[in-house]
Amino acid sequence: MSENVSIVTSVYAAFNQGDIETALGLLADDVVWHERDSVDAFIVGGTHYGPQGVLAGVFAKVPEYFQAFRVSVEQMHDAGDTVIAEARYVATTREGGDFDVAVAHVWTLRDGRVIGHASYPDTARYVAALEAVAA
Repeated sequence: MSENVSIVTSVYAAFNQGDIETALGLLADDVVWHERDSVDAFIVGGTHYGPQGVLAGVFAKVPEYFQAFRVSVEQMHDAGDTVIAEARYVATTREGGDFDVAVAHVWTLRDGRVIGHASYPDTARYVAALEAVAA
């Protein structure tokens, strides 16, 4: 496993264990984190800057909507300074509904830190899953 894949794996592991401090510590001070925002259902949509922006705009919002949430990585692709992860968001909503949506993440790294992240979820399934539990 390359150093960059190992770093991304560590971010997922820390996040899934609720160790947000460790996950944020793997991000560069100038990280740019993109979450899909073209659909109103995207609760963490937009672009977030710096570790504190990721904390406030992404990580801190997850518990507002989900009682359990993890990213289940199915495969990683090492492309040097870029790592692509094929994964699933597997969660239980606050209302008790199941949430299971495919997602691709594109990570960019420099000097052992994450400088970029972009999330590409299956938008149709994402919206349908949230609408099903909201009904």
